[in-house]
Amino acid sequence: MRSRIGWLLAVTVLSCGPGEEMVEPDEAPPEEDLMSSAEQGLVTCGSRQDTGYSNGNAFTITVVTADGKPVERETANAYAVMQDAAARAGVYIRVISGFRTMAEQQYLYNCYVTRSCNNGNLAARPGYSNHQSGHALDLNTSNGSVASWLNAHGGAYGFRRTVPGEPWHWEWWGGGPGGGPCSGGAVGSDGCTTAQRNACGGFGAGCVNNQCNGGTAPGTGCTSGELQACGAFGANCVDHQCNGGTAPGTGCTWRETHDCAQFGSNCVDHQCNGGTAPGTGCTWRETHDCAQFGSNCVDHKCNGGTAPGTGCTWREAMDCAAFGSNCVDHKCNGGTAPGTGCTWRETHDCAQFGANCVDHKCNGGTAPGSGCTWRETHDCGQYGCGCADHACGGGFCQGTGCTYKQTLDCQNQGKTCNAGACR
Repeated sequence: MRSRIGWLLAVTVLSCGPGEEMVEPDEAPPEEDLMSSAEQGLVTCGSRQDTGYSNGNAFTITVVTADGKPVERETANAYAVMQDAAARAGVYIRVISGFRTMAEQQYLYNCYVTRSCNNGNLAARPGYSNHQSGHALDLNTSNGSVASWLNAHGGAYGFRRTVPGEPWHWEWWGGGPGGGPCSGGAVGSDGCTTAQRNACGGFGAGCVNNQCNGGTAPGTGCTSGELQACGAFGANCVDHQCNGGTAPGTGCTWRETHDCAQFGSNCVDHQCNGGTAPGTGCTWRETHDCAQFGSNCVDHKCNGGTAPGTGCTWREAMDCAAFGSNCVDHKCNGGTAPGTGCTWRETHDCAQFGANCVDHKCNGGTAPGSGCTWRETHDCGQYGCGCADHACGGGFCQGTGCTYKQTLDCQNQGKTCNAGACR
């Protein structure tokens, strides 16, 4: 790390061009916020007035937002044009630090003087940093492709390095091709300019009302008008299209689906639903379509009822298993719970072979087994009876208490069957 004397020597050799002030080196390499890059890939033109400083003199400055950071409006326009050009070349530039208020610069300077915070990093005197003038941006040059692109092309957009030893520090004092989203560029029905859409698209996100929204970014990716139009038909909206609810699709953005999957869950209509989360994991449309075939819906697929599968989500199956029960068609069924523990499809398929169904398997009738669930066997046993094909029999109960197969097997041995045993 350079000493203070080294930095001061660097300052003395700097010269000022037309319209520029003397520049003091004012910080260590900036820390990048990688987590929100997809959310920040554009300039938002909602502005506010603040107080800027140049060589200690105060003036009014108009501040907008670039990549989630406050930036002086004209600097932001020039930056957006440059950022868009870099994105088309596959290079994604980001603002790490932009405009600073007097309070922010005072804090950094005090940390530098006292060495009690911010790692004691070097900072310019309050009122004398070009971050306060609005002309300075710290960019993500720790990415080698960004640094190379800026060194080759930054000047064409009016940006220059002004502080030796700080490759991240770039300033705009005018020049470049002009334009930019906050200078009246064409805005589409989604509330975004082409440059903003391209910037968001570089991260797999949509753009709505000057912000990355939908896709990999937070938000539905739909404007208020689109949400209202889809809602009139009982559908949600995702990335500018009716999606989920009564419309085809899950009703979730890529980001929502990805986030739910981290917890082993699906996503339905913008919420974690199905899998490990509560709910069936199906949209209204999916549930409705499956019902046309006498089937339930689980995790976006027809499941249970007339369709293969238990008709239960992972969460439902686990919750039922905690009580020693199976799950059928979204309800605890079979095992310790009432019911056979079989879906309509399973019961129907077993019946084709003259067998009953118990806990998802052919059991009883012509098939091996008693044809009774744990609960049925337990309840019959309270009366000293056996259980066969879902009914108490044998012992103190009416009937033999034997299944068709058990009866037939005993007959083949020249014996009779009672309570499930040959006598």
